[in-house]
Amino acid sequence: MSPMVKRQIAGKLPTFVINCCCCSLCSINSFLNSCICLYRKVIFAWLIFVNVESLKDKAAKGIVWKFFDQGGTQIIQFISGIYIARLLSPNDYGLVGMLAIFLGVSQAFIDSGFRATLVQKGERVTNEEYSVVFFFNAAVSIFFFFLIYFGASSISDFYGEPKLFWIARAMGLTLIFTSFGLIHQVILEKRLNFRTLAKIRIASVIISVVVGLLLAIAGYGVWSLVFMAVSESAVRMLLLWIYNKWYPRLVFNLRTFKSLFYNGSRLLFSGMMYQLNQNIFPLVIGKFFTTTDVGFYSQGRKLQRRIGDFITSSIQNVLFPVQSLIKDDVPRLKNAVRTNVKVTTLVAIPAIMGFFVLAEPFVELFLTHKWIESVYYIQVLSVASVFYVIYGAVSSYLVPIGKINTAVGLSVFFNVVLVALLMMGLFLHVNLKVLIISKVIQELITLIVHIIYSKRFIGYTFGEVGKDILPACSFSVIMSGFVWLIGTHYGISLRILAIQLVLGIFIYVLLNYLFNRKMFLEILSFIKRLTAKEK
Repeated sequence: MSPMVKRQIAGKLPTFVINCCCCSLCSINSFLNSCICLYRKVIFAWLIFVNVESLKDKAAKGIVWKFFDQGGTQIIQFISGIYIARLLSPNDYGLVGMLAIFLGVSQAFIDSGFRATLVQKGERVTNEEYSVVFFFNAAVSIFFFFLIYFGASSISDFYGEPKLFWIARAMGLTLIFTSFGLIHQVILEKRLNFRTLAKIRIASVIISVVVGLLLAIAGYGVWSLVFMAVSESAVRMLLLWIYNKWYPRLVFNLRTFKSLFYNGSRLLFSGMMYQLNQNIFPLVIGKFFTTTDVGFYSQGRKLQRRIGDFITSSIQNVLFPVQSLIKDDVPRLKNAVRTNVKVTTLVAIPAIMGFFVLAEPFVELFLTHKWIESVYYIQVLSVASVFYVIYGAVSSYLVPIGKINTAVGLSVFFNVVLVALLMMGLFLHVNLKVLIISKVIQELITLIVHIIYSKRFIGYTFGEVGKDILPACSFSVIMSGFVWLIGTHYGISLRILAIQLVLGIFIYVLLNYLFNRKMFLEILSFIKRLTAKEK
């Protein structure tokens, strides 16, 4: 990029954004390769930590890149999202958030559980099966694209938002782009080529972020979010086709399709339940409240999930092969689950509770005061996320031991509970801030039910769960109290926020050293392995 071009852009775009985008685009391969060593050490040390060292050579290489895929995209989207949110309004985010449930349910039908079915079949998948699924995905994606395209006016009327007419039509393109790259992604996953997948995803995210930033600066408002989503899916599809030279055959065997669909139908239903659970609030808020309210909720949910979900999903991805290997040894499996609960809560809960306390200064300093209403949603969803983190770790054994029907049945029950709570709230005409609390209630009920099932399947009782989570929960509350007092006394500033962050970490580590020393020393040993040379 020439100095003249940089000077022209610098008038509108802060220098740090220019440098970030340019450096990211020019040195992505070098950056990825420099981080692989650290992540390999993380996985190696973790597998030793859970006493299943034999999995190290089999799982580490692939999981390393899945970690980096998730972590890299999360960081890029988090940083870029802060700047874009400063340029756009809550109403812009609300318009896109209203479409989440329509796109999510459509994507669940497009996938139809085929992706997981093909991965689970291992080496027994034929090129004919790949081709059948490819053409099915393509046909269903085109069907749902036209359904959204011609139903855009109905969607617009449902929410009372005329702008959604063309926004919905444009966002529907993401369904087609995603479906046309799905089989290429599955093939790379089956080859354990997560390195290529990580590079593809991070490259597509960076390009889409640049597109979104430039359009937001140019004043295109909500369309910067639309084109950011569309460009990401389009670039990812293009790169998947470039790096995976697979082409479908012109065949469609009905018997093959029925066999695959039979195996994937349960996962289709589970996927629909997940999309309903994740996107029902934007639907309800958009229908019964305002577009701006959807924007505040969507922003709060997005920020909160960046903190909690990455930590928990990363740990679960590592532990999944471990639990699958020892699924027939119940005492050993229970011990692995307890280790999972201890480590997950010890890492995730302080991060969630810390963000709960720092939400207001974070929003004020980085997103500006126009987003202050999202603080309430961050805090409520953080409380819900604490229960989510715990039950996610407690129930991590269900899929590895083959209890898929149980997992799907519980998912249906929890969604029914959430819908019932929402209907009750709407019937009683409660305000939105009270209605959101139904998410906390649902997650608490989910936790209680999962502990009941954990006692039944692996003998993991309420008392043992309470004992395992007590250090993380109690120390996080104490740490959060100190951090909150500092903010209350000294106010909001970048310097105070930095002090709160550093002091919070110090207090939490000190409490674990003094009162949870056994686990602390195990974690310390884990950290030491990260710095040890690979042999």
